[in-house]
Amino acid sequence: MKVFKLTIFGLLILYFQIIFAAKFMILGIIPNFLLAYIIYINLELEMTKSLTLAFFIGVALDLTQPLFLGLNTLSFLIISQLVQSFHLSINKKRFIVVTFSLLLLNIVYYFIYLLFYLITQNIDKSFGLILLFAVFYNTMITLLLSYFFQIAKRIHIVLDV
Repeated sequence: MKVFKLTIFGLLILYFQIIFAAKFMILGIIPNFLLAYIIYINLELEMTKSLTLAFFIGVALDLTQPLFLGLNTLSFLIISQLVQSFHLSINKKRFIVVTFSLLLLNIVYYFIYLLFYLITQNIDKSFGLILLFAVFYNTMITLLLSYFFQIAKRIHIVLDV
């Protein structure tokens, strides 16, 4: 039941990413809300279920972005593996430790995109600054959403009809 609920929740976040993420664009950087979701499901589920869910969410996002076909899936699987490997050793009660961990995961995520851009396109001098801003901007979004997901997990809505 938990996997089904998280799958439906993931589809809603995917829908939100596709339709509304462009409204949060700053300096041409669209935040990735699914990154926080991938981190959240890895904290909630065991490895096989979270990797499967991360794979399907990555494929669904890749289908909406044909230029990056497979890149989101690859990055979500790598991030899932990292979170599953190291999340037990991280003190989650410390805000600075969580922020630093999310910053490292965003660096990994954007490093994969940096490799893609280095191989496929000519990069100008301002690309590094834009990439650095993207890492910090998406880290702040991921941090806010991670705490939002943890708070939303504790809220129980009961319909009594």
